[in-house]
Formats: sequence, structure tokens, C-alpha cells
Amino acid sequence: MNGVDGRDTHIAGAEAIPTVSRCVAAEAAIWVTRLNGKPPTVRQLLRCLAWQARSPSHRYAYERTQTVWKAMGQLRQRY
Repeated sequence: MNGVDGRDTHIAGAEAIPTVSRCVAAEAAIWVTRLNGKPPTVRQLLRCLAWQARSPSHRYAYERTQTVWKAMGQLRQRY
């Protein structure tokens, strides 16, 4: 199904979930890793925000990857 912006989406309840390509998922993983390593620079933060603003799939991929990153940190603390 095509979303409002013409991109493929999946419907979950009332919200459309953007389809995330492997390439976008990989880019999201790189951003999450960069921003959760050493303290990020202002330039890095701005570039990441600009990347997320390019498409709903970018923002969705970043948010999902960040959620997994945080969950992994919680697991690491427990075990």
C-alpha cells in the first residue's frame, strides 16, 4: 500500500508504518552507533536529524534501532 508521500507503508492499527529497506536500516544502525559512542558533536547531531527528516522510513528506522540499542544496554546491565 502506498502512503501519503507515495512510499510503501504497512498499516498497524490506525498508524501507517513505513517500509524500511536494508540500506536505510544499515544507515540507521550507523547513526545510532555513532551517537551512542563518544559524545556526539553538534554537527553529527544536526546531520542525523537532517537524515531522519528526509523520509518517514529514516525516522522510523532510527527510532526502532535506538530502541533496540537501549534494550541491549539494559540486558548488558542485568547479565
